[in-house]
Amino acid sequence: MKLKTLLVLPLSVLALHLAMPTQAQAQAQEAEKETPELDGSDVEKELYEREQKIGRLSLEEQLKLRAAQQKAAEDPEVLAALEKRNQALKEFRDALRASMIKTDPSMQVILDKLATGTHPGF
Repeated sequence: MKLKTLLVLPLSVLALHLAMPTQAQAQAQEAEKETPELDGSDVEKELYEREQKIGRLSLEEQLKLRAAQQKAAEDPEVLAALEKRNQALKEFRDALRASMIKTDPSMQVILDKLATGTHPGF
């Protein structure tokens, strides 16, 4: 009985210790939750979810929504907001690119290969 207790107790403590996340693991998991996605997957998910919701509307509601969107796109306030969004996106991409090159200067060659066409990416 004593031998069994001597074996089971340390093994139980070891198993409990291994199962509990360390402080570093907990901090890393928390930081991961707070870090925004830079790959665009959050935007893709949002667009997918929006299209799913629109798909559940009746055809009449979908047509009405699209017509309202087209009319709203002509509004000067909406056009100004779009320009602000585009400028903010450009600033974000410029900052991301600069940070990547600062971290690893060899990235400039790779990023230059991507920076062609109408949608340079980085």
